[in-house]
Amino acid sequence: MKEYREIDLNEEPCVFPDCGHFLTVSSMDGQMDMAAHYGLDQNGLPVAVLGASLPFSNDSLKIKVCPSCRGSLRNIARYGRMVRRAMLDESTKKFTIFINEQHIKLAGQLVMEQEKLQDAPAGTSPSTQPPGKGKGLAFQKPRLRNILQLEQLLGSTGRYTAIIKLWRSINGFSNKLQEEEQPFRRVADFVHHANRENRASKCDFRYEESVIQVKGCLLATSLLLQCEVAIFTDFLRIRGGGSAQKTTQLS
Repeated sequence: MKEYREIDLNEEPCVFPDCGHFLTVSSMDGQMDMAAHYGLDQNGLPVAVLGASLPFSNDSLKIKVCPSCRGSLRNIARYGRMVRRAMLDESTKKFTIFINEQHIKLAGQLVMEQEKLQDAPAGTSPSTQPPGKGKGLAFQKPRLRNILQLEQLLGSTGRYTAIIKLWRSINGFSNKLQEEEQPFRRVADFVHHANRENRASKCDFRYEESVIQVKGCLLATSLLLQCEVAIFTDFLRIRGGGSAQKTTQLS
């Protein structure tokens, strides 16, 4: 390994990351596998991009770092495309893990709340007539109002307080999974904003929409529906005197 004073910078330029270590450009290019991402000329300079930067491709989950101390290479514009590609993939991976962990947690809580409702006695309303009898139930938006109506029709029993609280938690989880909150979409929005501000780029920036994680939104929607079904089923059971099959259609 050469010392810095032994290097002719005219022949072998060096790269200096924020960490303070340095490597020659040729050595760093080899470690970054530049030839897999760019077409290089005879001097090793990039002259063309080799295809699109696809998600989770070319071992991109492994973020490239300084080989001496594992320091960040984000300030090196020469390798920005590769480093940021890996960081986006890593963010998406963490986002997917978050989705799975939260879904398992919320699904477990939902099962517990469903069991509590099934085991709870039907009881009676504080009023002199069966809960909900003679009162209209008007379905409306947002959806939360519908289940809040059912709780109000039961009086001050608080029968659905816990499961409605869980519904709110699931809805909050669903909001976090919206497309605009996902890593790739947020980066795309930043790029669009920068292009509008600078008015320098005439290219129509696009990104591969298949990288957007829709599974989490579907799982959250499924949990919300299960919550609502559990509440409506229980309400029908109470209104029918313990058997949902005996109920009449809600007005």
